[in-house]
Amino acid sequence: MKHLILVLMGMLCLHFSFSQVQTVKKSNEIILKGNVTNKSNGRPIPFATIHFSALESLHEEKYVVSSDSMGIFNLKIVRGDYLVRSTIIGYLLFEDKINTDNFIAEKRLNIELTSESKMLEEITVEGKKKNMEMVPGGFKYNVGGLASSTSNSLELLRRVPLMMSDGATNIQLQGKEPVVYINGKRLLLSGQDLANYLKQIPSIDIESVEVLTNPTSKYDSDGEAGILNIKLKQKSISGLFGNISSNVSTLFGTDQGGTINYRKDKLDLSASYNFTYREDHYVRNNRFNNKLLPDSSRFFKQDMVSDKADRGHSAKFAIAYSLDSSSTLSGSFWAAFYHSNSPWIINSEIVDNEGLLTSKYTQNDKNLINNRFLLYDLAYEKNFRNKSKLNIAGNISRYNNKALNSYDRMFFNTDGSPIEDKFAEDRKMETERPYKSYSGTIDYSNKSFLNGEVNLGMKYTSTTTESSFRNYLYDSSKQRYINDGQLSSELNFNETIAAAYGSYSKKLNHFSYQIGLRFEAFKYDLNTTQLEDAYSNDYSNLFPNLNISYSKGENAPRYSLSYGRRIQRPRYPMLNPFLNTSMLGLYTRGNPVLQPYFTDKIEFQISKNYGKGNFVMLSASFNQSNDMYNSAIRFDEKYNMPVSDYENSWILKQYGIYLVTQNKFGRFSINTYLSGGYNNFNSGTKTDQFFSEMFSFVGNANLSYDFTKSTNIWLFGYYVSNSTMFQTKNLATGSISAGIQQKLLKNKLALSMKIEDMFNINDHPVMIMNQSFNLDVNNKLKSRYLSFGVQYNFGKTFGKKNTIDQKKDNRTE
Repeated sequence: MKHLILVLMGMLCLHFSFSQVQTVKKSNEIILKGNVTNKSNGRPIPFATIHFSALESLHEEKYVVSSDSMGIFNLKIVRGDYLVRSTIIGYLLFEDKINTDNFIAEKRLNIELTSESKMLEEITVEGKKKNMEMVPGGFKYNVGGLASSTSNSLELLRRVPLMMSDGATNIQLQGKEPVVYINGKRLLLSGQDLANYLKQIPSIDIESVEVLTNPTSKYDSDGEAGILNIKLKQKSISGLFGNISSNVSTLFGTDQGGTINYRKDKLDLSASYNFTYREDHYVRNNRFNNKLLPDSSRFFKQDMVSDKADRGHSAKFAIAYSLDSSSTLSGSFWAAFYHSNSPWIINSEIVDNEGLLTSKYTQNDKNLINNRFLLYDLAYEKNFRNKSKLNIAGNISRYNNKALNSYDRMFFNTDGSPIEDKFAEDRKMETERPYKSYSGTIDYSNKSFLNGEVNLGMKYTSTTTESSFRNYLYDSSKQRYINDGQLSSELNFNETIAAAYGSYSKKLNHFSYQIGLRFEAFKYDLNTTQLEDAYSNDYSNLFPNLNISYSKGENAPRYSLSYGRRIQRPRYPMLNPFLNTSMLGLYTRGNPVLQPYFTDKIEFQISKNYGKGNFVMLSASFNQSNDMYNSAIRFDEKYNMPVSDYENSWILKQYGIYLVTQNKFGRFSINTYLSGGYNNFNSGTKTDQFFSEMFSFVGNANLSYDFTKSTNIWLFGYYVSNSTMFQTKNLATGSISAGIQQKLLKNKLALSMKIEDMFNINDHPVMIMNQSFNLDVNNKLKSRYLSFGVQYNFGKTFGKKNTIDQKKDNRTE
């Protein structure tokens, strides 16, 4: 062994010695040749100035040269790393980093300059990309010209295939909320908070959206709907750029925001701010049929009205610094503050089994919510010459929720005179829930490993939630609120997830494949002073995935088969065991021993690009979930009321198919999405009743027409059919919206107007059924409204101006 080590050391010494000899013999100077051309038409640009600065001292210009009348230049230059800048009147500043060590006589430096008139229309001029590209686990949608016809990423997502969005707060992927990533980094946000974050990202900053219905092992394993990865453009032009936008609707509602980005040399700074205010008139009709209650109080007819007002502020600051030509250090901070006021007025009639009115009750609810989010991100990225990349990132998320809820419930005779009832009460609830999450990731990729690509990574996440819930009952004899110990709680929830993954992909002739495996170890502890026993869960799982595809060429059909396994973990509110009594007719509570469930999914896809900008994709899938958790409604004799609990007793098999098309006919473009599914479900509890299984479908269409290069109108509509899932039935709904956009001032200014749900048909009817309880619900928001928007883009490039008077320069033709 000792001799083997000496031999290896000797070989290494010889290797390094030979390398040094070769370096000495290698000339330290080269003749660098290049061309300067117009990027849009390829024509040579004469007399452009090219500056070369060494990366270790960017403030010093080491070389300056000008292109000749044919756009050609030659320069004797020392080998090394340089920042190249080129500029001439009428064109944007060009910047790029080069390494001249490997330049040979046949290799030329090609500098393509962009006309200044197109600066704000396209900061990054894109090549001819397909609208849709298949990627392992889903597809990539290249935004292209769509970015200029929408103002922010939330609006843009509405037009991405498989996505559904109301343009205000909700985004769904195949009917469920997806897990959202930005440039591969997960956002720990949902609902209104996620919408506020997405509104801060201008559409023109988005390069593509990856829709992953069967994600690879690189991504976290939780989330049934799948992954949405929004990729932002990588700006390469030094300058100061930004936009301001304002939208006002007849709800009344408004969105005000702006972004600004500064980039020069190694430094990139950005900041954004968004203010949102929205009023909604919300009407809800509930019809409770409690089969096990006495005939005198069997049927509740509830009519609920709320004038809701939401207000939010959010701001983001980001910085990126290039340490050298191959590594970058970046950080960001995002803060958001959200306030909601949603009072409810409930008027209810209580009817007996014969349909006769027996009594009435009224309930006045007050609901105030104040949320605060703070997100901190820090990342380091290193690119190596062997086509490998290393990313190290950390995230801190802090969230605090404060809520004040109260209700006053009073009962009356049919003639309006007050009566006593055991459910008549005046309660006040105070909730405070601080949330902290810390995560760290290490990702490594190598695109030249065994003629394929390998990806490796690790992630660790620690989350702590503290919940303080105080329920006070008004005592009329003492004239004050008294803490109700049975309905109050102090609860601490801690969870950790440690993960590691690996994947390998390779192309073999017409075939390509990707195989991956993810390991996750999960642990949580739930402690409360109100219960004797603490609850905990500790488990580890493997999540394999496989993707195989086949295509004979770029314009040939592409066939893809994928398999993946995912997990759905119960969220904190589902584990909270304390009773919520605010809705008379149906109480709710969580289950602290709720277990996660797994979903295995297999999907087959066929896709084809044809013509200019046309695309079609057909997909068929099957997935199965065992021991699935879901809410189960059963009558609780202790409270003499139906109670909704969560439990692991459900089995679900889903069969799905969808069709996506994109077509462009001259100035017309139309995108369509149609999906159908059949749910096969049952329960481990034989006495449970379900709705009948049925085939359901979802469809949408987006029609766009360009009157001119600066005027665009669009029409968007969607329809969701009846669907059933266990004890719940969602009835059909849909809407049709339209809009127009006009660009002015060389596309710097955009004016828009749209009408949402023009026929006022969008509502959300739901039916719930079990052996002891039926509920019919119709939810209706004020969904028809006009919206007016304005957006202004501004910018200026940095660089030394060419001060030569070309009229006096005899080289000018």
